[in-house]
Amino acid sequence: MSVGRAQVVSASLLALLWALILPGSARAKELRPPDAPRLSIEPIVVPPLPLEYHTQDRAGVRLSYHPSTGERVRALEATVAAIRAELSAQLGVEVLHTVEIRVAAAPVEMARLAPAPRLGGNAFAFAFRDARLVVMSASASRSLDAPDLEGLLRHALAHLALDEALGDRPVPPWFHEGYAAHVAGEDTLRRARTLTLAALQRRLISVREIEQSFPEGAPEGSIADAEAADFARFLIERPERFASLLGKIRGGASFDAALGEAYAEGGEAIELSWRKELARSYGFVPVLAGATLGWAVVALVIFLRRLDRRRALAAAQKQRAPGERRPRPLRENRARPARLDDEALAEPVIAEPEVPKVEHDGRWHTLH
Repeated sequence: MSVGRAQVVSASLLALLWALILPGSARAKELRPPDAPRLSIEPIVVPPLPLEYHTQDRAGVRLSYHPSTGERVRALEATVAAIRAELSAQLGVEVLHTVEIRVAAAPVEMARLAPAPRLGGNAFAFAFRDARLVVMSASASRSLDAPDLEGLLRHALAHLALDEALGDRPVPPWFHEGYAAHVAGEDTLRRARTLTLAALQRRLISVREIEQSFPEGAPEGSIADAEAADFARFLIERPERFASLLGKIRGGASFDAALGEAYAEGGEAIELSWRKELARSYGFVPVLAGATLGWAVVALVIFLRRLDRRRALAAAQKQRAPGERRPRPLRENRARPARLDDEALAEPVIAEPEVPKVEHDGRWHTLH
């Protein structure tokens, strides 16, 4: 073999080696939400299902589940198609043509169904973009309350759909997680309460501060967690611009650059618009509404109590006999002190007995 040909072969082998190494290393460095990890092991091996699991296929969706979860899982079959249509319309592209959903009976069983050697975090659902796979649990490990399977499924499918719409391009993990949380409608009341308190206490944080809480995952109920979902909501409510944002990222632009171009503003300007809306929505208005509602409840309670008293009085009057007089309310008899004046202190005057008299010849005579 000539020297030139040997160099060509060596270069080809080196290129092939880099092609095998770089995808795994790049994926390993990519920041991802804990419940939507990127697999860094090639080739991706999805473990076979345990023999006791049931499987059903429909319209590109494979649903596998433990027999003990059958009734709850089968109710999700029609839901998957609706979620897929909703996400496709929202993202501006057709997504989730094929997807497999595996439902374990308990969280400890999820590792047997997942392609990852270990699952990080405390989530009850994981989305594996590289395998087009969702693994979730039908029960919670430390709670008697069963998880909301539809909410878990919506969250995981939102991760998969967003990855497809982005063309496998990376975005900040807080945006990925915020989008999935918004689509799932998770803890909307708790999120509103968190944002309201943060707005009133002037503790709302910037996007940069939100980013610092990921990819480890911001604690549920934290300001970062709530703001990530609300910022995704803010972007989605402008559908044309949101679709443009995803398209620009899919074309190779960074998230920050695409955000400024799609929304015709710089990144700081769009964040400022969102923060103004956030303060307006969760600041003065909720307080005013809460105060008004509080006074309305008090007035209603007073009115109902008076109404009950009137009804009770009317019923008592109807039960009385026709000639029976209405009893007067008893009043407390309080003894009044006697007046000590001169007349009260004077000695009593005893009247003298009257002497009998007779009339004779027009004159009165006393009898003795």
